[in-house]
Formats: sequence, structure tokens, C-alpha cells
Amino acid sequence: MRNAAQHRARASELLRAAGDKGLSRSELQAAMGTEDKATLFYLRTPGLAVKGETKAHELTRWFAPEFAEAARAYVEACDSRERVRFSPALLDQACAAVVDGQTHEQIAAAIGRKVRAASEVMRRLVTDGRVQTMRWPTGKGGGFYLRYWPVGADLPPLPEKPPRVRNEKSKAKPKELHKKAGPKVGTVRKPRPTLVAATTVAKPAPFASAEPIIPKGLKVTVCPSGTDTRFKPARVEPFFSALAPGNYLRTGSAIERAYGDKEPA
Repeated sequence: MRNAAQHRARASELLRAAGDKGLSRSELQAAMGTEDKATLFYLRTPGLAVKGETKAHELTRWFAPEFAEAARAYVEACDSRERVRFSPALLDQACAAVVDGQTHEQIAAAIGRKVRAASEVMRRLVTDGRVQTMRWPTGKGGGFYLRYWPVGADLPPLPEKPPRVRNEKSKAKPKELHKKAGPKVGTVRKPRPTLVAATTVAKPAPFASAEPIIPKGLKVTVCPSGTDTRFKPARVEPFFSALAPGNYLRTGSAIERAYGDKEPA
């Protein structure tokens, strides 16, 4: 079993042997005996290979570093070439397969392609005016499929569609249960049995009295309503307004005791 270094050496040897023609990734994968992702991993090693990446990915090839000029020339030649999605031979083969109302599945089997590719080929032939098509009903609901005839052939009449049979019973409301037409008849409101009008006046509680109940031994202070009971000083002593340079608050500190009796200079 080879290690990564041996695989890289093998890839470099194959690219140098290919010269200015280069190799595709599938050719390298077959020669190295590795998987597709592993082959791409080795080719991306710096300095191992030069990728000639074209607009058409299937034409991309890999070259040795000494053939970088050949890789650039190959890319320019491929990108300047006009791309043809379907070859003239394939279009002629598909046109010859259209005999009498062929479907996509029948044409795909005749040209050896998948059904999706055959549908694209037939769309191209219809656009070019080489075949004619008709939407043929499947007989199930409103489905249809395409059938193709050569240009100038007589198209058969469409088959009659069978009547649709409703298998499930309708969930619509029967006609007899629908609301009757005409003006709506008003309904008379009836009082609810829980909403009974009060006919008696509620009696006061037996323990309610006008005089408050004050326990014995409790001192009660009655404040008249609207009276301002906040503290009001009798005389305002000047505090901040009396402060001046040399006249500060007395805190009893050592500095105050040392210099408090001295007059300011």
C-alpha cells in the first residue's frame, strides 16, 4: 500500500510523461489506482501540477509545472471554441427515431440516452422545426404527455377524455340544511336566570358603629385635618453665610487649636 509521498511521486511522473497534452483527472485516477477525492487531494499539492481549467469542466486537464505554457494555450483554445450542446449526429439520430407518435421514453431508448436528455434533444428539434409534437392526454384527470411525429405527417385526433367519476362522497352541507333565504327573524332576549334584580335593601353589619373602638390604656393623639405639623424653627442661625476666609467650622483638631486664635495675615 502506497503512502501519500509515493502517490504524489507517481502523479508527478505521470504528468511529466504526458508532456504538453496533459491528463484528465479520470485518467490520473485510473493510472494511480486512487479514489476521485484522493486524486484531487494529491493534485492540489503546491508545485506538483498546473490545472488547465476551462469553462467546460469536463475538458479540464492537468499538466506538469514545466508545461505551464502548454496549459495556458490549451485553456485559450478550449474557451475560444464554440460550445455545441448536442452534436449534429445526435440530432439526426433523434430525428430518425421519431416514427409515429414516439414518446420520450421510446426516443431515449433509441438514441441510448436518459429520458431527461432525450426531452432536451426533442425540444431542440421542435424549435428548429424538424419534428412536430402534440400533448396527448393520459386519461387520468388533467394529465398529459408529449408525443412526436415527423414534419408533414397527419396527426391523429385526440382521444375523448372519459368522464370524471367522483369516488369520494362530497363533504358539502346538504341543500336542505342550508339557511333559508329571506329576512332574518329577530330573537327576543330572555333574562338569564342568574341575573335577578335586587328587591331588598342590604342591612348594615351588626358590629358597625359610628364611634371608633379604642382599647383601654392607649393614648390617642388626634391631629386636625389640614394642619401643617412640620417643624418650624423659631430663629434661623446663619451658617454658610457666616463662613469667610479665616473663619471656618470648628472641628476641634490639632491644627485648629494651634492656629485658631491667630488672625489671618
